[in-house]
Amino acid sequence: MRLGLGIDAGGTYTDTVLYDFTQKLVLGKGKALTTKDDYAVGIAASLAQIAVGAPETVDLVVLSTTLATNALVEGKGARAGLLLIGYDRELVERFLQVGPYWIVAGGHDMRGQARAVLDENEVRRVVEAMAQDVEVIAVSEMGGAVNPEHEHRVQTLVQEEYSIPVIAGHEISSEMDSMKRATTVFWNARLIPILLALIEAVEAVLNERGISASIMLERSDGTLMGKELARRRPIETLMSGPVASIYGALHLTGCEN
Repeated sequence: MRLGLGIDAGGTYTDTVLYDFTQKLVLGKGKALTTKDDYAVGIAASLAQIAVGAPETVDLVVLSTTLATNALVEGKGARAGLLLIGYDRELVERFLQVGPYWIVAGGHDMRGQARAVLDENEVRRVVEAMAQDVEVIAVSEMGGAVNPEHEHRVQTLVQEEYSIPVIAGHEISSEMDSMKRATTVFWNARLIPILLALIEAVEAVLNERGISASIMLERSDGTLMGKELARRRPIETLMSGPVASIYGALHLTGCEN
């Protein structure tokens, strides 16, 4: 018997379902209020409604959620700051709609050639200023979609010399539009603690029940990613709850559309 455990944490309810892959049969389901102060409480209450039986028979746990979507809509998340490399200040003031942000010299053009030298001492001064106001730093480089050399260097510098978490554009987006790219990495940074709290809650509840199966998270396109990747790229879980519902319905009903 191969069993899969599905968990969906929404803004209002947390749903769980136990599925038999061999028989293609839903064995049980549960629903409880999502407890935002401690996700583990709601997850445990939902899972308690399912008779799992032998925990070793569960060999896959899939997590979907609308928490990231809700946080983006509601403007919630960590206090993030944008470190922009080589961005034009006038264009940023006109078109960028997230912040706070800091700008340092550097960046590359669309051919991957350096537009200016990256001054690491300037980067250090800016990071020290940012650390006074934000919990996580998001780095986006002008031309970084073509050549993220300066993003790599700034990220490495922050990781080696400071204790503040840092996420860079090359990890998140290949978007050529510099403002969209900066916005994406900014929101990804803000969402990190929300998804971390959810993953940790799921792990705690599963450990209490002796379930050691791998945890996978549903992406926005219906594919799965491991929890380590999800910790770095929570923005890929946007809309994963509705997407998981549709894919599940298609599978269970046999419908093609």
